[in-house]
Amino acid sequence: MGYISSHRLKTENILFPLEMADEPQSVQKAGNENNGVLKFYPKEMTIIWVNDKRYWKAPVDDEAPAELVQVCWLEVRTFTPNLPEGTYQISFKLSLKQGAFGWTGCPVFLMAKVGNKGRYKWDKLDLLKLGLEQQQTVPADFQIEVTGAHSSDPRIYFGLYEVWSGRWKGGLIIHEAQVKKVR
Repeated sequence: MGYISSHRLKTENILFPLEMADEPQSVQKAGNENNGVLKFYPKEMTIIWVNDKRYWKAPVDDEAPAELVQVCWLEVRTFTPNLPEGTYQISFKLSLKQGAFGWTGCPVFLMAKVGNKGRYKWDKLDLLKLGLEQQQTVPADFQIEVTGAHSSDPRIYFGLYEVWSGRWKGGLIIHEAQVKKVR
């Protein structure tokens, strides 16, 4: 799946990358369900420039992590299958390698919306709070509501983004993302 355009949308004083096309070009596994938790491994996600070894060490195995070598445009996204109404918690399991760089004053945004035409909800993440070489689940409390108003597209589109600073950063390891129904 390729990136659609460099066009940006303005929402709540933050510019967001353009949404994916109305229908994803190919539906991946759409997450592995385990005890009511949908898990998304990096190989199932759309990671911009993941196939260029200058920027990423791409996952080889289905459940292997993706390692960021260096980028100035961080965009990692995926989506769920159709979901029943309810409140869902979204998180990523991340870690930083020894020698990680470029994260000072460079927040990463977890952004999510229900339906491809939905409005983004976001949370700012400070990756410097991650322990080196330790997997941590962040954020602890990001939730989004799927309601009957979303009946035409009850999927959650979500991802990690840092596309605004133009600064180079590296050393991030993405282990998985999780979507869990909490209500």
